[in-house]
Amino acid sequence: MVAADERRTDTLQHGMRRVLQTGPASDVAGFGIPRRNFFFGRWIRGGGIYPDYQLRLFRHSAGRYDDVLLHENLRLSGRIERFVHPMDHHSMPGVREHVRKMIRYSTLGAQEKLKARSRVTVMDLAANHLGTIFKTYVLRGGYRDGVHGIIVALFAGMHTFVKYAKAWEVLRARGQGDVKR
Repeated sequence: MVAADERRTDTLQHGMRRVLQTGPASDVAGFGIPRRNFFFGRWIRGGGIYPDYQLRLFRHSAGRYDDVLLHENLRLSGRIERFVHPMDHHSMPGVREHVRKMIRYSTLGAQEKLKARSRVTVMDLAANHLGTIFKTYVLRGGYRDGVHGIIVALFAGMHTFVKYAKAWEVLRARGQGDVKR
């Protein structure tokens, strides 16, 4: 199974065929495939975005999806092996698409946040996005991707801020008060 914006490379395709022909070991439930994420036409190596392993080849009877709204995960019982060769993921061709996706995903992210917490603090609104930018750009090496890296880091931080602001907005509409200090 591959998403609409993902492409299998020839080397990955060859490796997958070989596994399917020979059959995996009996204790292998699935295979993680490294995913090269392309933002604005460039493969982003830093920022914690690569190798971004995704389960795309797995035994259907070996697991189930968890119950989250955003980026649900397949939980497998059994060993997971990893392919070396990647697939390509072209999810952010431009700023417009990135903003559109951020609006949708931040709403889902806010809904997920509100499953686990009943308030949004000043610190959540004032600092989490700055921490995300720092983590993405500095700690996870986004700076190595130049201008693309700073754009990715700033979008990551903006996504975090908008997610918490949307959670705050929902709580406020419910009459659960303003931001807590």
